Amino acid sequence: MISKIGTNKYVQRFINKTSNEKFYNKLDHNLPLIESLATTFCYVGVTQLDRRIDKDRKPAMIWQSLIGGLAGILASHKLDNFAKKHSEKLCIELEKLNLEKPRNTIKGVRVLIPVLITTVVMRYGVSVLSVPLATLITKFKKKDA
Repeated sequence: MISKIGTNKYVQRFINKTSNEKFYNKLDHNLPLIESLATTFCYVGVTQLDRRIDKDRKPAMIWQSLIGGLAGILASHKLDNFAKKHSEKLCIELEKLNLEKPRNTIKGVRVLIPVLITTVVMRYGVSVLSVPLATLITKFKKKDA
């Protein structure tokens, strides 16, 4: 059965498409975006399905999660662009510190920092700051309805 799956033309096409380095570089670059979107929609889904939350509070909480997710995505994108722009300068500075393979260090930092920002700082910090904005959006939505 496994050999039938492995020899399937669609599986072979998928393997050929994903086996090159360009695919993995693109995946590494978009990993924070994918993670932040998945986390945001998990929060939205859990909020929507939770029966313990009053129906009046759900829209504000959903908006709060969406605002936090969007802020995380934008912040990580800006930080990644900044790191891309200044990575050569950082490599020169890291070489002065006698670090081994400074380019690998920069590559790891470019993946790690946006993920940390989207998961820790933005998910919790922006959530607290977005409560008044989410409440305001919910009030305007109620007036329109």
